[in-house]
Amino acid sequence: MINESHEDIDKNHGHIKKVANILHQCFDELPRTQHIYQGDFVGFGGDNVYQPNTIAYSFCDTIEQKLIITPHTKYTAVDDLRNAVSYQLDYMSFLKDCVEIDSDEDIFWFSPYIDIDTDLSDIVAQCEYASVISGAVDYTDNNTAKNLIKSLNSIIASDLHIDDLTLVALADYHHCDVNLLRLWKLVQSIKHDLMLHIATYNEVECYINGEEVGHEGYVLSNDYGTFKLIYREVFSNANFNRVRV
Repeated sequence: MINESHEDIDKNHGHIKKVANILHQCFDELPRTQHIYQGDFVGFGGDNVYQPNTIAYSFCDTIEQKLIITPHTKYTAVDDLRNAVSYQLDYMSFLKDCVEIDSDEDIFWFSPYIDIDTDLSDIVAQCEYASVISGAVDYTDNNTAKNLIKSLNSIIASDLHIDDLTLVALADYHHCDVNLLRLWKLVQSIKHDLMLHIATYNEVECYINGEEVGHEGYVLSNDYGTFKLIYREVFSNANFNRVRV
């Protein structure tokens, strides 16, 4: 839904007062721009610990600005927002855009600096191996694929380890090629190895149920598109089991 006024917010979201309140504040405080940005609302200023959803963020100092926003993705759309293409956010260009539009300092832009290794030869080798064995996989139809995703999500929500015996059982249950699931497991391991090449520099600590964790994920772009990398076993498990109020 697109909100172009406070009246739109009341009409579209007035039945959820907490959401409407956030959107009213954002409508008043966020800078106007001709670009399309996506970000997450962390909280209102005045504290140093925030838990907008599953993760609790503990900052070193009290945030004095009115709003805390985490920008992470930029979009371009030629004709229709439904056809928008996403890109990894260039944080410095984003800040420059905001400063040129609105010099207001009422927003705390929370965007930890990340660095990724230049030598990713081990990841490239694993991707080449996955590409080779993918040719021997008997792929399934869309309906079976959706059911497989549901089963995998259920296993992750139950905090169970997905080993090869689990993959064999899933393949038998869904009547599909076990090598398809083994390829999925390989791609998952490649993603985890890639995330080991990413270093984060920030002044905030992240917690789930009192246990310190890393950031939920990273948005990266390359010649093949834009991707969000997430430790699903940690964060998806926590999201699936979060009590919503």
